Amino acid sequence: MQKTLTCIGCPMGCQLDIEIKETEKGPEILDIKGYACNRGKTYAYDEITRPVRMITTLIPAPAGGQPLSVRSSKPVPKDQIESVLKIIHNIKLISSVKMGDIIVADILGSGADIIATGDLTIDLPDNLEIYAHRRWDCACGQYHDTEIQRIITGNDSLEKLPSLLSEQKTTEGRLLDPDVDRVLLFADKNTAALDLDHIEELCSDSGFAIDKCVLKTDQDLVPDEHAVFSLIAAVEKNTGLIIAHGSGTINDIARFVSCKLKIPYYIVATAPSMDGYTSTVSPLIHNGMKITYEACGAAAVIAKNSLLASSPTVMLAAGLGDILGKYSALADWRLAYITENEYWCPETARLVYNTVQSTLEAAESIANRDSMAVAKVMNGLIMTGIAMSYVGNSRPASGSEHHLSHFWEMRFLQNKKPAVLHGSKVGLATILTCALYRHLLSIKPDFAAARNRLNSLPADYMAKWQQQMEKSYGDSAAEIIALEERSGKNDPIQALRRIDRLESNWAIIREIAEKSIPDPAVIREALFLNGGAVQPQELNISADLVIEAVLYARELRNRYTILQLYWDLGIIEDAKKIAGEVYNL
Repeated sequence: MQKTLTCIGCPMGCQLDIEIKETEKGPEILDIKGYACNRGKTYAYDEITRPVRMITTLIPAPAGGQPLSVRSSKPVPKDQIESVLKIIHNIKLISSVKMGDIIVADILGSGADIIATGDLTIDLPDNLEIYAHRRWDCACGQYHDTEIQRIITGNDSLEKLPSLLSEQKTTEGRLLDPDVDRVLLFADKNTAALDLDHIEELCSDSGFAIDKCVLKTDQDLVPDEHAVFSLIAAVEKNTGLIIAHGSGTINDIARFVSCKLKIPYYIVATAPSMDGYTSTVSPLIHNGMKITYEACGAAAVIAKNSLLASSPTVMLAAGLGDILGKYSALADWRLAYITENEYWCPETARLVYNTVQSTLEAAESIANRDSMAVAKVMNGLIMTGIAMSYVGNSRPASGSEHHLSHFWEMRFLQNKKPAVLHGSKVGLATILTCALYRHLLSIKPDFAAARNRLNSLPADYMAKWQQQMEKSYGDSAAEIIALEERSGKNDPIQALRRIDRLESNWAIIREIAEKSIPDPAVIREALFLNGGAVQPQELNISADLVIEAVLYARELRNRYTILQLYWDLGIIEDAKKIAGEVYNL
């Protein structure tokens, strides 16, 4: 059988005469004539055996907006076009888009991304509850939803508590009954002094019997086994609801206990200091090790604006630091998708990125305690929590900056040093992680040398590694070693596979560093303006502990981050040098 095609590989438009034989496996090319260069031959082969087409189309307009023009990053198999277009035309965007953003990654496994060729602005609503209630099949291939029922913000938010109680259901599905169910109020001695009495009054006026668990300690509260048990011990047989009044630690404990005992809980926020208000995981201390446990989202998040705006500077700065940490967290998530084929949702990532960007731009106003700007901090924290609920893990909010923070926190616990606010450490670490990413723009990795290094590791490498873990992690080393046995992060064979992916995707990785990561000086300035720590010594972190974290914090989780990239490429000395430069060590 003969077929004639016009080559579109260049303006010459060669007429190609192709002799084809039909087989059970499909058409087989016997001869190609008429091409002036190999592009013509390749075009003929591809068009006959696996025809592909570029896709250019529109995503339907969101309410009140304009449609978004998109294209495929590479040609898509012709037999997939109809299915690809169906996916694209069913996308309902929920976040602003910039030209070049990926809308769908590797659509239908074709290897092609769907990329925006224009901009689209979607303003965040004042009430983020719309996102908490959103449930949909995302173009990423997953169904997104949250367990969060209500998000109540504003100066009168507490006054809506009686209405919430009247609508609240138990885990069995019946309405809370004041004649049967008790309400357990949970706080520490500091947060109890704020609005706990008012919360108790509102619950009592609604007819509920009240129990209270107020954790009293002269030191900063630690979310360990003792604190968790204290709350469990306060639960009565007929406790129907837990209302936690606090921020990070109080919320983490309440969320974990709520999940384990199957009792719904509310969180009444006392400070915009961390992103866990709408999270479904609880980072707790167990046997001196920071471990993130699956938990349950709050049935209601209540945030009183006037209380948040008057929170201590260190708490507000911690919240800002936690939000800014999403820059490297999101970049690490994309990096893991590239190197490990880890699940990645562009829409969720973009939703968080836009929120973080908006917060960074308001840094000066936040420092001036502008109420709308402070609300952006709280909204950013809530939004990242919603994003974690959407994807079922903390990837949209936690990466290398959190690993550094957790390493420092673990060492503080081991050395019985006073705890430091989580967001304060995350903000400080973000200065470094952003610098590590930006450094990639100034280097040309020697991938061959990286492979040679891995192929030349001494036979006793892992034995020495284990000794180092025992030295760095102390009593927690056994868990780190067990994690390595399960994951093989340091296995040269796995690392060699990652290097192959790094090399083939290096242009994309550079683009991430250039377009998604701000200059670390911008992060430093935002934190400084708001009273956040910008030097390790401000948090009582020694220079040696900084370097040790750069070397070994990556061992805390089986997650690919910028820290692992530096190890894979054998440029960890660069990371140590960068840490010294950004922190003036």
